[in-house]
Amino acid sequence: MCVARPCLASPASLGLAGEIGVRINLVAPDSLAAAAGLRVGDILVENDVLSKIRRAPADGADVKVLRLNEASGQYQPASVRVKPVSGQPVRLGIMYDLGFAVRSVEAGSLAARARIQASDFLPKIDETFVHDVETLDLISSAAANGRDVTVNIIRWLIAEKRFDQLKAGL
Repeated sequence: MCVARPCLASPASLGLAGEIGVRINLVAPDSLAAAAGLRVGDILVENDVLSKIRRAPADGADVKVLRLNEASGQYQPASVRVKPVSGQPVRLGIMYDLGFAVRSVEAGSLAARARIQASDFLPKIDETFVHDVETLDLISSAAANGRDVTVNIIRWLIAEKRFDQLKAGL
């Protein structure tokens, strides 16, 4: 698993570049995540964030995220400071999906034919959760064997100002 460091995947057969991350889909009110300004749609791109926060000094730890620019629909690197509360257990207070955050898609590639776009988030391929870059090989393997494959996509819809869950097939 490549969550400990950015995993840049650009298999020639797919035409994708991006990294594995944790996409936040719920932030509990009054949680550490809410106090730090984390929000739905942010993608944590560091491994073991809780340990980092536990080891941090009293003023907290900077956590790297990809944050959606709602106007452009593109994710951009950002950082938030998470401060633990003295005497309280360190829990972020989030619900999330693990998956692949797409940075770019090569024109004419297998990924482009599947209608995958930059800033899409891919949590599942068929019924397999995307927990590492190697899981993306399911797409090229299916295409090479003439088998249908379904890519689950979470995408920001700019005009509607909301996330949508889509399924793309090959």
